Amino acid sequence: MKRVIDYSRFSDDELQDERSIPDQQRICEDFAEPIAPGCGPIRHFEDAGISGASMITRPGLQALLQAVTAGEVDIVICEALDRLSRNQADIARIYQLLDYAGVQLFTVEEGKIDEMVIGFKGTMNALFLKSLAAKTRRGLLGQVERGFMAGGLSYPYRVVSRGVWEIVPEHGEVALRIVQEFAANLSPVTITTRLNREGIPGPDGGLWSPTTLHGWSSRATGLLNNELLIGIYVWPKQRYRKDPRTGKRIGRPVPDSERGRYPRPHLRLAGLTDELWAAVKARQAATRRAMRVARVYGRRPKFVFSGLTKCGSCEGTFGVAGRDELRCYNHVKRGMCANTRMIKRQEVEARALRALKERFLADPVAFAGFCAGFQEAQNQERMELRGRIIATKREVDRVTRGIRKIIDAIVAGVPGEELKTKMEDMQARKTALVAQMATLEQPEPLLHPSMADVYRKKVEQLAEALEHEDEAQRSAAREGLRDFVTAIIIPQGNELLTVKGDLGRMLAAVASGVGRSTLATAAQSGCGGGI
Repeated sequence: MKRVIDYSRFSDDELQDERSIPDQQRICEDFAEPIAPGCGPIRHFEDAGISGASMITRPGLQALLQAVTAGEVDIVICEALDRLSRNQADIARIYQLLDYAGVQLFTVEEGKIDEMVIGFKGTMNALFLKSLAAKTRRGLLGQVERGFMAGGLSYPYRVVSRGVWEIVPEHGEVALRIVQEFAANLSPVTITTRLNREGIPGPDGGLWSPTTLHGWSSRATGLLNNELLIGIYVWPKQRYRKDPRTGKRIGRPVPDSERGRYPRPHLRLAGLTDELWAAVKARQAATRRAMRVARVYGRRPKFVFSGLTKCGSCEGTFGVAGRDELRCYNHVKRGMCANTRMIKRQEVEARALRALKERFLADPVAFAGFCAGFQEAQNQERMELRGRIIATKREVDRVTRGIRKIIDAIVAGVPGEELKTKMEDMQARKTALVAQMATLEQPEPLLHPSMADVYRKKVEQLAEALEHEDEAQRSAAREGLRDFVTAIIIPQGNELLTVKGDLGRMLAAVASGVGRSTLATAAQSGCGGGI
């Protein structure tokens, strides 16, 4: 007596219901009678509402294959080959397993299955999946272009109806607060900690986490990367493929050049200005730049000078080797450096801050001279820019007067053909000058002669901010300080530490508007000393 089993499956429980399984089982039982007379009861295996794109995620199919491997089956029947799988590699694999076990495979539609049918139908099913995916994307694109939404829902929105979203008012207030606090230099960790302590639920109703905010920039995930907050719907952000090893859908980022951007002004957060959003993007860009040069090793610095302390012997990293103890990495981990010095992190920070307040300004005359030179170079650059703007405006006025004279001459009776070429040349010159003026930025006001005194006060304020009780001010001060201090060199023995700072950049921060050339010139002088 032949031992017969059948397999039934449907993939979309929105288009099909549970009756699909009994219907498939009934036609398989009817088909079994002529090919295996007197086979007795047929064992049924099924997977309801599961895609046929992968065999790994289907418990019914896996149970069937286990029965085959155990030698409990002679014949397998299903309605059609695509019920077993639509994946070309999977269907070939299933057939190999059945053939090795001596099990025959039949389908109601194709009859007895052999290698030729496997090759032909497997190819057709694979092409069907590709065509279905393309048609699905085309349909979604049409919906997006008509103003509807596609893809997964994001915070702070909710679904009103299919493809229609709206802002949840209380969630919108939280999202705006997050954007404001991030632009104010609070870390994602600080922001989410405050939200959790206040009992504000996260997007899934649970706790907030930093990744909910910063997400994955290349995939445009995370609240701070969601342009829908400013009324721009980006689609598609990712495309999903099934991993043949696990059957799981894996998202891959779509290149930015292939992403569409569609206006959705009704989904823009109230109170979120272009300036505020630009501040968020500027901070994210600065963080990415810092990560590329490995100054923060992919995260915010844990301490004030994390990553900036260097060995004076090998120029390698002088990092935390114990509880707040700094040692040369090449000495401790590689045995390649003779610098055996150990120094407390707190001592390094205290010395550096003292150097900022005292040693950098120890010689008031020298420092005032440096500031004077910086001020002179900066003011010279700004005056030159102002002179170029004035000269360009004067030439525009001169060309405009020339054009008017030509027009007056034509009105007075001078033949227009004789003046046409000159008129066109002058008009082209005026257009070029106007375009040139548009590229010239208005110069900042000239620097005040008392810059040295202003800088001294700024340094004192910075030192005070590092000790402030408010985390936002401490965080801003830490990042500001790291922009100024480029390295702290720790030599062997008890020699003084050397702090290397970019005084040109410090003065630029005080001046709040320094051109790149002037900053580069000032930075060449530098400023440092023993601490």
